[in-house]
Amino acid sequence: MSINPGTFSYAGSNATPAVEATFNGEEVDLLTLYSEDYEKAAKVSGWTSGGANMSIGEGDANHGKFFYVNTGGTNTRYAYTRLSDIDLSAVSSYTIEFDLAIKSGNTDGVEFCVMSKGGTNPTYTWDNYAAINSNANMLFDITAPKKSISYNVNGTETTTNLASETWYHYTLEVDRTARIVKWAISNGDKGTFTLPKGTSSEFDGFYLVAGRYQSTFKFDNIRIYRTDGSYYYTFDEPGTLTVTTSYPGCQSATATYEVTEAIMPGDVNGDRVVNIVDVAQTISHIVGPTPDGFREAAADIDCNGRVDKTDLDAIVRLIAWQ
Repeated sequence: MSINPGTFSYAGSNATPAVEATFNGEEVDLLTLYSEDYEKAAKVSGWTSGGANMSIGEGDANHGKFFYVNTGGTNTRYAYTRLSDIDLSAVSSYTIEFDLAIKSGNTDGVEFCVMSKGGTNPTYTWDNYAAINSNANMLFDITAPKKSISYNVNGTETTTNLASETWYHYTLEVDRTARIVKWAISNGDKGTFTLPKGTSSEFDGFYLVAGRYQSTFKFDNIRIYRTDGSYYYTFDEPGTLTVTTSYPGCQSATATYEVTEAIMPGDVNGDRVVNIVDVAQTISHIVGPTPDGFREAAADIDCNGRVDKTDLDAIVRLIAWQ
């Protein structure tokens, strides 16, 4: 379901409401589109490797488990993940946050990129991903030469100093209407990146690459969430959703939503199991005719009001993750 309390003007300023919600008495998050802290991960999933050694790291005092890439004593290696099932087509603004620690190689450099839709699959070329490949869209990029802690930001002369193997927190505020990305790093550096003409403002994934030798990446605490005033919640059991909306200087308002029928994401035929039958029925619904008893709400994985190939791919992934 979608809840949109919107914004309103007071004293010459626009205000966005604070929203708190519970489902069956438990606090729930209506903003988050994607999150991953790797604490429940037993192995790497969803990443494609170009020869890089990928694993789930453990033992860091402040981060617990995290995604870890070590290029070792080899030539250039890379890894990337595409999260294309996050549908941002109806989202006007959103924020990407993550923690990252990098060690640059002793002979060649390193690069980390937040990709936007429309780019080609990354390759071994590490020298400024977006600038050397006109099809490689990006929202944010940092690149450093060998043994350096000075990184160029977004292929420009802007630099930021990042101590080797040290965790930093990154925040990217994407305004799709203004086509800008406001970036900030916990070392105090920040700036604004205007998206070039033809570059998509929709997030697509993460990409990292390093030349030889001994480069490492640690990646953790990823969260992508809406900042445009719309909120979503997917129900997987019957119950009560209570939403309280508060504007600055105003009285709060509370709305209650009763759910009498549970919809399991991907369970389009209602048998409480997500399997190949659900895939087949979703295909039939997309190309026609729609099967009898087809639950469109269960097939609309990204909650955008329509069922398409993005939802079909997401259902296939749900089966793979079981």
